[in-house]
Amino acid sequence: MKNLLKIFRILQSKNGNFYAYLILLGVINSITQSGLLFIINETIIGKYPFIGQGYKAAAFFGLVVLSFLACRAFQNYLIRTTQQIIYHFEVALVDEVRRGSLQSFEQLATGEIYSAISDIRILAQFPEYLILFVNAVVFVLCGTAYLVWTSAPGGLLTIGCMVVLFKIYLVRNKRIMADLNEVRNLQDDYYSYLSDLLAGFKQIKLSGDKSNNIFQKHIVRNRASSLRLGSRAASGYAGNELIGTYSWYLLIGLILFGMTKFLGLSNTQEITFLVTVLYLMAPVANIVIFIQHYGLVAIALERILGLQDKVGVAKAGDEPVEDRVPAASGLKSIRFHQVGYSYNVQNGEAFVLGPIDLRINKGEILFLTGANGSGKSTVLKLLCGLYTPHSGEIYINDQLLAGSRLQEYRNTISAVFSDNVLFTRNYLSREFRHSREQLSAYLELLQLTDKVNIQFDKDQLADTLSSGQKRRVALSLALLEENDLLVLDEFAAEQDPQFKKEFYHKILPYIRDMGKTIVAVTHDDRYFGLADRVLKLEDGTITGGFSAGLVPDAANGVNLFQR
Repeated sequence: MKNLLKIFRILQSKNGNFYAYLILLGVINSITQSGLLFIINETIIGKYPFIGQGYKAAAFFGLVVLSFLACRAFQNYLIRTTQQIIYHFEVALVDEVRRGSLQSFEQLATGEIYSAISDIRILAQFPEYLILFVNAVVFVLCGTAYLVWTSAPGGLLTIGCMVVLFKIYLVRNKRIMADLNEVRNLQDDYYSYLSDLLAGFKQIKLSGDKSNNIFQKHIVRNRASSLRLGSRAASGYAGNELIGTYSWYLLIGLILFGMTKFLGLSNTQEITFLVTVLYLMAPVANIVIFIQHYGLVAIALERILGLQDKVGVAKAGDEPVEDRVPAASGLKSIRFHQVGYSYNVQNGEAFVLGPIDLRINKGEILFLTGANGSGKSTVLKLLCGLYTPHSGEIYINDQLLAGSRLQEYRNTISAVFSDNVLFTRNYLSREFRHSREQLSAYLELLQLTDKVNIQFDKDQLADTLSSGQKRRVALSLALLEENDLLVLDEFAAEQDPQFKKEFYHKILPYIRDMGKTIVAVTHDDRYFGLADRVLKLEDGTITGGFSAGLVPDAANGVNLFQR
């Protein structure tokens, strides 16, 4: 019931007149269906107490036309509402994802997002089934009321039989819903396995063991479980429908051989009961269909809302941002004061970063180094405003970084991460064709002039590059953003030796001369002397550092970072 109320609130939010339309449809259908049922029965038994025989056909077809027009009008209304629901939830879901914090995003599985898109489509079908349900309920209410009016004992007995059958159906349906919910969980896992297969195709292709395991132990086993549960749920639905169909035959037999004998129904009443029961078979079937679909909708809605809770701005610890927050003007300094951050790793152990005190000045080249797992990537995410400190503060130009200033600060940063994604389309506000000369200069700087195919007319580039070349293209696009701070995460790791030397000796100084501050994670110790400062991280803390011209001492590093 709680989910049903949520669905009705969603429909109401899409159109403020939803309940008014629903009530109006119910009133019109109650009038037309009661009238049609009355005319049919009175015509069969040959009585015309309220409508003369000459007006019978006109009244019948008039009610049919009125019912059709009312249903058609409401159907068009529901179609518009359905499309609005699809638009609203798809756009809102993506908006929640992009606005959520990186911490919340890292906890999501890709399959959850794709499954949620499928769930939105299921949810959007609800209005279509709702109109069938409303019509069916009106039909059943009018029909049963007519039976009670014809014979109170017979009508009440018929209603009692229908209630018992519905109760049996709902009990059986509860188990079916549990199976369908588990099928939905399996679908999330299935999408995750597919994502791993497609994203890691080279690794899977290289290893027959991995290929066999991901297919046999995960994908096939997952689909087999889904097949078993899905078949059981489908069988349960089919059984319910079969029980429902043959229950009508039992009810007809009760009327023919039971009510006439024990309740003393007249021949006229018996005919009325038979016609009415036959008239009610289709509406009751529609109610059953609605209950089936409602179960799917309830599961879909629960999943959609659950995903929104995971990535929701309010619960993700991030702040709501405007789409076009201007970048902060003139980045002069960044200061970490007793900054700490922690998260759980394998075996339930916690990785703790900090407390860290650090100051970065404008125009500086700062290298971060350290073993894997020492906290370098976490420092970069804190530096970029992608993580918020669990303790301590970050100051930008000696002003506390928090709340409304966070996105303003992010807009001053360009980054090329170790797992950087090179978009084939340009998502910058400035089109490539308007930056042709500048972009060409950056590509020449990074030795990519003849290697990158940029389609200026389509504002996109062809993705036919090696991983090292992709990083260079990403750096050229980062420079095109003209931001104050450039963050590089092991940028030179996949570059050839000759370009690597060029990068450290010429390209980094050139970028600094453009007025940029550079923070780079690197393990290339032979080039440490080219940085203004090098800081070493170990187990989440800065254990040493040295400035340009000094040779690092691994055992007794001189900590030169400013507090």
